[in-house]
Amino acid sequence: MSVLQPTVGELADRQTILELKVHHGRAAGVETSMWASELHEIEERLAKGRTGFTAEEQHLFTRLFGTLRSINASLWVAEDEVRAMPESELAALAALAKRIANLNDQRAQSVRELNRLAGENVTGNEKVYAAAKHRAR
Repeated sequence: MSVLQPTVGELADRQTILELKVHHGRAAGVETSMWASELHEIEERLAKGRTGFTAEEQHLFTRLFGTLRSINASLWVAEDEVRAMPESELAALAALAKRIANLNDQRAQSVRELNRLAGENVTGNEKVYAAAKHRAR
């Protein structure tokens, strides 16, 4: 990702996270106008980027975007659970950590699929996990 030229997948990911920030911020009585402003900018940019999509591509984008939104919402909840969990519950914490890792893998896959849909075959911007090296052997 370039800070100045994020991909469609990165914009969609950021939009879903900002939606969560605005929602939870408002519920907590926190000022959210900065997030809402950025959210509006991203929504406009994504709408412009999708103008050339066929009806089928629009449908696929909506489905992938919904999946990404759901994954990020699940990550939000899981991270709240980690923060609230007593340190004495190590087995539950370990299971939750694995859940978060799996959700992050799903999130990265969704971003890749959105990028492919938009014709942005961007590689090299993802974190390479040590476990991936062991699986590739």
